[in-house]
Amino acid sequence: MKKPLYDETYKRKTVQYVKESGKAVAEVARELKIKDSTLYGWMKKYGGEPEIVATQAFKSEDHQLKRPT
Repeated sequence: MKKPLYDETYKRKTVQYVKESGKAVAEVARELKIKDSTLYGWMKKYGGEPEIVATQAFKSEDHQLKRPT
């Protein structure tokens, strides 16, 4: 069985849909019946990497692993 080939326009529109819908990449992949790894690759290639909602900066000494005594 051959892999389906997707043209560049379809890939770009799919990436745009992921970004605008607010849905998870895996959810959109299921909707479109494509592998999520394929869609993640398109996201990376076409500049639509998932946005980081929040980041937290911390000092390493504040979050050191403590061993039980």
